[in-house]
Amino acid sequence: MLFNKNKTHNKKVGAIITMSVLSIVAIALGGGLGIYLHGLTSPKTSHSAVVQDDNNNAALLDTYGQVIEKNNDVDFTTLVDKNIFTYSDIANISLMLLSKHDNYMTQGKGSAKAAGVVQEIRDTVIRDGDQYVEESNSSSSIVSMASRAYQSSSGIEFYAGKPVGGNPEVASFNATSTHFTLTEYFNSYGRTVDTPIIYVINDNTVNPAKETLSGDPATSFVKTDAGYTLEMELAPSRSTVNYAVQMTTISNLSSLTFKYVHLTFYLSAKLELQSITSHELYVVTLQAIPLPTSTEGHLRTVIKTDGGFKIPDTSTPIAYRTGD
Repeated sequence: MLFNKNKTHNKKVGAIITMSVLSIVAIALGGGLGIYLHGLTSPKTSHSAVVQDDNNNAALLDTYGQVIEKNNDVDFTTLVDKNIFTYSDIANISLMLLSKHDNYMTQGKGSAKAAGVVQEIRDTVIRDGDQYVEESNSSSSIVSMASRAYQSSSGIEFYAGKPVGGNPEVASFNATSTHFTLTEYFNSYGRTVDTPIIYVINDNTVNPAKETLSGDPATSFVKTDAGYTLEMELAPSRSTVNYAVQMTTISNLSSLTFKYVHLTFYLSAKLELQSITSHELYVVTLQAIPLPTSTEGHLRTVIKTDGGFKIPDTSTPIAYRTGD
C-alpha cells in the first residue's frame, strides 16, 4: 500500500483546525454566558470594547419605576405597542433589575458544534454583595478547559484550570492566579464579571424583520401565563463588538464573522429575568490555516436571585442543575 502524504497532511491540518476552533468555541456563547480560555496566542486582529450608556439606562429604569408606581399590574406589551418602551428597553430593564439584586446566580448549560465535534459548555456567575465569581468550563473529545474569575473592587483574579475526567461540571484550578484591573479585563474580554451579558442590545442592534437568519421566531414581545417572552434577532455585527474583543483576545484569528445571533428572554410579570436562551452562528479563520470554519452554539442560562448564594473558593465545586 502506498503512503499518501497529501491525505495524511490534510488529516493533520483538519485536526489542527478542529482543535483550534474548539478552543475558540470554548469561549462559548456570550456573556454571563461567556467562557474564557486565556493563554492562547494573541491575535493580530484588534477590536475595541464598547461601553454601554449608563445615563440612558438610569433614565430607563426611572421610567420603569414610575410605570410600576402608577399601575402595579401594568401590561408591558401595551407600552411596547405604544412605543413607550422598545424591545431593547425591555431587555435592558430586565438586566438592570438583575443587577440591583445583591445576591444572585446565573447558570448556563449548552453546547456548540464545530467541524463535527460537540463542545459541552457550562458557565456560572455568582454575586454576593460586592464579590463576584464566574466559573467557565468546556469539554469535548478534543479540547477541555476551565477557569474561574473572582471580581472585587480591587480587580479580578483569574485561575486557569481543567475539567476533571472530561466532566464540564467538575473542574480543578491552579493554585496561582493572574491579576487584572477591571479596566484591563474589560478591554481584553469585552465585559467584567458583574456585567450580565456581553451582547450590545439597543435599538440599533435589535432587528425587527419578520424573517430571521437564525430560523428562530422574529423579534417580538408577548404576554404569557408566567410573565413575558421577549424574542430578539440581533444585528450580527453590531451586537457582537464586545464579544469579538473576547474571542480575538484569546485566539489567533485572521477573521471572525457572526452570521446570526438570537436571544430569548423569559421574564416575570414585573420584567424580572428568569432565563435566557441563545442561538448563534459564526465563522472563524485562523491566521496559520486560512480555512473558514463554522460554529453553531446553543445555551440556556437560568437566573436565581436572593438565594443566599456564597462565593466558593477554588477548591469548592459549584453544583450544576440537573435536567437540561
